[in-house]
Amino acid sequence: MKVEDVPEEWMALADTVLVPGKPLSKNDLRAALAAVAPMIAKAERERCAGVAETHEWFVGGIGTKAPGSGEAKAIAAAIRALKETKE
Repeated sequence: MKVEDVPEEWMALADTVLVPGKPLSKNDLRAALAAVAPMIAKAERERCAGVAETHEWFVGGIGTKAPGSGEAKAIAAAIRALKETKE
């Protein structure tokens, strides 16, 4: 990710834990990363879930399941549910 691609929402959240004019310490950086990490993880889960929903899946070793099939939706739902155990 390029610096200019960092969403403003992430920057605003990081700014809530940083003190203007104060030199950045390791603890400040950790606090900013801890504040933003859940948003980054959510965005990545959503990207993965989107891929799962649009991918053709081989199920049980035979045949394919079309994008948007029950299996594709179940896989996407499982990816999205990871937030409950990882954050």
